Formats: sequence, structure tokens, C-alpha cells
Amino acid sequence: MNSRVPSTRRAFVGLYEHGRRDVKVQHRAYSADAHLEWGSVTKTVTAGLLKVLSIDGVLDLRTSVADLLPIPSLEHTSLQELTLHRAGLPPMHAGAPTGLVRDPSTGCDRTRFLSEIAPRITVNEEISGKFNYSNLGYALLGLALEEATGRSWFELVRTHLLPASRYPSLTTCPQLGSYPTTMGISRIHWQLGRVVYASAGGLWSRGDDLLRYAEDTSSMPPSPGWFVLRGGVLFHNGQTRDAGCSVMVDQRNGRASVAHTLFRMPRTPQRLAEHALFGNGAHS
Repeated sequence: MNSRVPSTRRAFVGLYEHGRRDVKVQHRAYSADAHLEWGSVTKTVTAGLLKVLSIDGVLDLRTSVADLLPIPSLEHTSLQELTLHRAGLPPMHAGAPTGLVRDPSTGCDRTRFLSEIAPRITVNEEISGKFNYSNLGYALLGLALEEATGRSWFELVRTHLLPASRYPSLTTCPQLGSYPTTMGISRIHWQLGRVVYASAGGLWSRGDDLLRYAEDTSSMPPSPGWFVLRGGVLFHNGQTRDAGCSVMVDQRNGRASVAHTLFRMPRTPQRLAEHALFGNGAHS
């Protein structure tokens, strides 16, 4: 990684160490009440939820996706393979809108998705069993957990992982005007939290709750949803229409960092989080 200190313009950066949370950078676009998109950092929550439910005996990690959802092609694909991005699935469902600003989850309400899209999902046998990053896989995992429990994905998150008493600002549907804006630009964010892709990238919260999640992760067994840097440091990034997010956790030393940016390059949040955690001695 480039050791040059990244610019902190249009950024929020937080650090947890020595038992305390500190905001290191808070651009004026980020008011104390502003809600930040977690993006794909949400996947670490969904993977953690599967782990908790399996430990509680609600379901088995080896359960076939097809046992819970109307997708015959996933008869031999387990829930655990969805968390590891090894199910042979594409990044998004066939026909998803593409382009820099178009919302790829448009038209994916639960009813339509299960009746029209899910039955047509196919597995690419050439990549099945190999890593291939898939938002679709995590959307299916969220739906499968709902089918197995009879409860909504967000309700499960609140009950088993991120209770309102500790994460009061957590939501999938922030109120209009509660998210950061800058340069006088009116932001039209993606609606991931309102459709089946909520479990892949739909969480929002204030910056303090995002940092609290990093803190809590620093002292709990990791879920399979995290990626690992050299030295065992956990991380996950998220990128939506115009916002980026990164969470980095050094469990060995009980430290963690988060970064969120607006209208910046996709790798910038990770560089900021890494710099907050390690300074110029950043991992690669």
C-alpha cells in the first residue's frame, strides 16, 4: 500500500484503542447526527448472524440454500459457501442495472425477487468453490435466514447482534436529510436497505455507532465475512454510489479503526482506516 498520508477531505475517521473511541477526522459534511452508509461492511453482520444462529441450533451452516429458497440450481450450495463467496454466483442478479450512478438493486423487492428472479439464478460451475465476490450471494443469505426463522433480517440483526440499546442509530432506511452532504450537491443514495440486498449492503448508522461496531468486533470471535490483512488484521470495505466505508480490526492488540468518505476514490476509505490504525507503517 502507498504509505503517503491520504487526504482527509470529505472524510470521517475514528479510532478505538486503549479502551476508548476517538474521532480523528470529521469533515464539516459529517454532522454528529449524520447517518453513514456501511455498504458492504453490512456483509460482516450478515455472516455473523449466520454464525450466531448456527451456534444457537436454529440452522446448520451446511444447510442447502435450495432447502430454504426456490432456487433449484443451489441444491448443492450451503449457506456457509454464500458467506465465503464460493457459491459460483455473479456479483449481482442477471439484468441488474449497471453504470456508475444507477442503483443495481432497483426492482428487487422481496415478492418480485423470489417469484421472478430467484428461480432463474444459475451457478457458474467454472468458479463454483472458488472465491468470486457476490452481493447476490449475501442477498440470498439474508433471505434464507428470514425463511429459516420467520423474522425479518433486520429484526434478527437487532435481536442477536446489534441491539438498539447499544446501537441506537442503526437503520436500513435513514430519514431524508439525515445523511451527509457536501459541496451543495443533493445526494440520491441507493436504496439497498429497502430491498433484498439489505443483507448485502443496506446498513446505515451515525459515525459513533460504526466505530462502536469496530470496537465490539475487536473482542469477539470473527465471522467468516471478514477479509484478513497480513498480521491477522480483519477488514471489510463498502462502496456505494458516492460513499465509501472501511472497518479495520486488530484483534491481537484490541484496536480498530473506521473511515467513511464522500465523492472519493473507492480505495480511499481503506487507506484512511489503515493509516489511522498503523500510521506510515501500514500493512499491505
